[in-house]
Amino acid sequence: MMHKVRVGIMTFWWTHSNYGQVLQAYALMTFLKNLGYDVFFIRYQGIGDIKKKSILKRLLTFNLKAFVNRRIISYKLAKESKLTPRRFEDFKAKYLTYSAEQYASLKELQNNPPIADVYIAGSDQVWNNTFSPSCEPYLLGFGDENIKRIAYAASFGQKRLSDTTKDLFIRNIGRFDAVSVREFSGLEICKDVGCDNAIWLPDPTFLLDKAIWSSLYQSSSPVMNNVSSIFIYTLGNSLIKNRSKYIDHVSSLPNVTISHVSSNYDFSGNSFPTIEEWLKLIDDSQFVITNSFHGMVFSIILNRNFVILPNTGAATGMNERITSLLEKLQLEDNMMSDYDSEKLNLLMKKQIDWEFVNKSISIWRSEAEAFLIESLPAPKAPLV
Repeated sequence: MMHKVRVGIMTFWWTHSNYGQVLQAYALMTFLKNLGYDVFFIRYQGIGDIKKKSILKRLLTFNLKAFVNRRIISYKLAKESKLTPRRFEDFKAKYLTYSAEQYASLKELQNNPPIADVYIAGSDQVWNNTFSPSCEPYLLGFGDENIKRIAYAASFGQKRLSDTTKDLFIRNIGRFDAVSVREFSGLEICKDVGCDNAIWLPDPTFLLDKAIWSSLYQSSSPVMNNVSSIFIYTLGNSLIKNRSKYIDHVSSLPNVTISHVSSNYDFSGNSFPTIEEWLKLIDDSQFVITNSFHGMVFSIILNRNFVILPNTGAATGMNERITSLLEKLQLEDNMMSDYDSEKLNLLMKKQIDWEFVNKSISIWRSEAEAFLIESLPAPKAPLV
């Protein structure tokens, strides 16, 4: 008797408005299912440090301004969700499979580990330890030691680790049987923490080709009828330098229809599509303006010209995922750090060599497929 090998994925999954988070998860699950594996997401969602503080510590560190801002954001999120549902839960229910248990800490994972033959960490910024809580659960320190552990396109979200985070990885990365990272700089980080055999692989969204992605919105019902000539997708968890100037620039152009979708605490958008509709808006556009890594990724996958606006301020470290990919595909000119009307006009007319880009992605996809196939056991194994 044979059974399907069971693969549990540790990644980000809980969003109600971040399209890239859900689609990278969907891509890895779909790819592995197509190989014949029994795949599920481990429902881990850590509790932030603020929730773990004692009442006394909360009172001593209470910040009225931050509290008011959080309440305002919560109100806006609730209002937006009620008035303009993006139906993320419908997409998840249709395409994604989860563990029955939900976990809130590493201790809970250790006390009642998910039953699987393989654990995979990634993709997304699961190894970014500047987030709260710690990224330690994504180092897979739970479950039987004989379970195979793989990191697929895990992202550190920065070029350098703090001493504390470096020590965390030195203590834990040795348990992985195979490691791949999403940014080129991640290779050097891995070497610094004692992992010399890591390789650089693409975000899992590149595991699926354009035909698979377009089948999602071609078969979805209903699909929005308004065709967007220019598509704007902005995330609110980072600052964009002179953002309004880019929007004003394209708004002043003649005969242009603009759809602006915003997520992650950005409430400036005028469109609230489902996941399938979001993909179609990109595909229907002639030009995309975004500060989102996955907004850029899907512009590339769907062969749409774009400009990516890098993060500023505290989120600057996350630009590595953007520059790393652009350099790989020779699209560095498609990033604008400072607003320049002349450069933007030229960029909107740019003829991207999509043949080169698509060929580069195809080669990289083959490397990713080989990594996963070689790292994973066969999809079916004898019952023990």
